[in-house]
Parts: sequence; C-alpha cells; structure tokens
Amino acid sequence: MPRLGLLFSLLVATTALCSHAAHADFEAAKQAYMQQDYATARKELDQSTLDEEPAALILLGMMERDGKGGPANPASAFVDISLGGMRAEGQEFWNVALRERGLAAAKMSKEEVQAAEQRVALV
Repeated sequence: MPRLGLLFSLLVATTALCSHAAHADFEAAKQAYMQQDYATARKELDQSTLDEEPAALILLGMMERDGKGGPANPASAFVDISLGGMRAEGQEFWNVALRERGLAAAKMSKEEVQAAEQRVALV
C-alpha cells in the first residue's frame, strides 16, 4: 500500500492537466482500489483515462501484474507500467514505474520481457 501512496502523491500536478472526466474516473479508480474493490477500479480506468493520465496506466499495470480485479497478465502489466512511466513527468515518478515494471518482469520469462519491450518500443 505505501507504494501506491507514493505513486499518487507524485501525480498531484499531473492530474491537474487531465480533463475533468478523466480525472474523475481516475479518482474513482483510486478510491475503489483503496477499498480493495479491484474489479470496479479496473472498470473506472477507461481508455480516455488511460490516454490522459499516466498514473492510471501504472495503476492498471499493477492490478494486471497482481491479478487484482481480473486475470493476471504480467506482460500487459509491463507494457502499461512502462508507458505510464514514459508519459509522466519527473524522475521520481519514473523511478516508481521502473520498480513496478521490474516486479512485473520478475514474473515473466526472458523471451516474454523481450516481446513486451518490443511492444513498448512500437508505441
């Protein structure tokens, strides 16, 4: 839980740049996550939110990695966390993304990591 708190605190400035609807969806997703309602948290992270909010990608990736609110998918988690980190501003946020991405990679084979890295490079 402390990792998520750090992630959210690093994004206070970033969320101000999001549209009102995307911000509201992300806030609802965070609230559901904190209440351990992971299925609702995943539903709140719609495509517009993911497009506008880097933290939403990382949150989705963390849930995908850990199988919270749906099936575990470390490869998809690796990609989402990587993209969220790349889109966010600030070194501290990137460091959080790298750590979370490393946890996803630990659940993957070398070949799966290479394939995920290629997917990230194509975006």
